[in-house]
Amino acid sequence: MQRAELITAIVTPFNDRDEIDYDSMQRLVDHLIDQGTDGFVVGATTGEGPTLSHDEKITLYTRFVAMVHGRALVIANSGSNNTRETTDFTHEVGGIAGIDATLVVVPYYNKPDQDGMIAHYTTVAASAQKPIIIYNIPGRTGVDMLPETVATLAQNPMIQGIKQCGSLAALSDIIDRTKHDAFNVWTGEDAQALTIKTLGGR
Repeated sequence: MQRAELITAIVTPFNDRDEIDYDSMQRLVDHLIDQGTDGFVVGATTGEGPTLSHDEKITLYTRFVAMVHGRALVIANSGSNNTRETTDFTHEVGGIAGIDATLVVVPYYNKPDQDGMIAHYTTVAASAQKPIIIYNIPGRTGVDMLPETVATLAQNPMIQGIKQCGSLAALSDIIDRTKHDAFNVWTGEDAQALTIKTLGGR
């Protein structure tokens, strides 16, 4: 997976018929790359992922990689709170040429314990075609993946990073526990952008 420092969780624009506006999205992609974005997360919460159908997501992801045309990292959202559904969709999305990785959220609502999180990600990773990025956002999911759990999952070669939304203490702990070239630690909190660079993350 190529390296990226500044990854934008891109919005998905719609027209007045509630259809994805691909012309507007192309203009937005070009603008963001011109402004220094070197990676995208597409179809996540900011990108209307929860409101898109399965077919809309597949079409969006397929057309999006054509828009980016190799100019930036492309991470496609494929996570849910259903392990089987996430496993199947992550495998399918990984088969789209031009997708570099998939973003898989910690299961929300179900509130799994740490062993349950390990089981979820291990199952998804076993059939994934592209690297997985963990998305830990306890304020939205209701559960928090602990740094030691992240470190355990980081040993899986198919799990190559985390988007972490939490305290600076947890962020620092995760970086300390996962210091190897194959694992990336990004913050999802804008206010932590400078601090994470000093800690050795992205």
